[in-house]
Amino acid sequence: MKKGNYPYKKIRFNGIFIDEHRAVAIQHWGEDAVKGMDVHHKNGDTSDNRIENLELLPHPEHVRRHSKGRKYSTEQRNAMKRSSRKYWNTHFSRLSRRVIQETLDGIPIVGYESSYATASYGFDDTAVNKCCIGRLKTYRNFKWRFLGDEEIIEVPFLKRLPKRVY
Repeated sequence: MKKGNYPYKKIRFNGIFIDEHRAVAIQHWGEDAVKGMDVHHKNGDTSDNRIENLELLPHPEHVRRHSKGRKYSTEQRNAMKRSSRKYWNTHFSRLSRRVIQETLDGIPIVGYESSYATASYGFDDTAVNKCCIGRLKTYRNFKWRFLGDEEIIEVPFLKRLPKRVY
């Protein structure tokens, strides 16, 4: 499934749609290794998803590789820094912060290991994350929020379901 000018093919993987090259990387290196890293195509061909053509890079290094030889104004560099920070804050929180599902009255129902984990239970992890960071008020008639670092709450926490093979 490829849409518009988006250069990467999306596939269903463990019940959610992700970029095909990320799914290949997860299958080869494991989810923990890929989490928080960019998957880079060594030869620049975004349709070549062989494992020999993929490598894991921290985001700043990935940006450097794609911007070699380019000259940016200070304003452009600052805009890229802001964009990168916003991207990683959003995506890191999806993968690693515990999430609480609440009724509209604010009564906790259940907890999840991350908003990413909610996808295993039929929720859209992007919508859940948007609720947690304040972009949406509710999703599917529930309130969602990140569990505070020092907060202790008495609800069962659900982990991701066992991985399915497609």
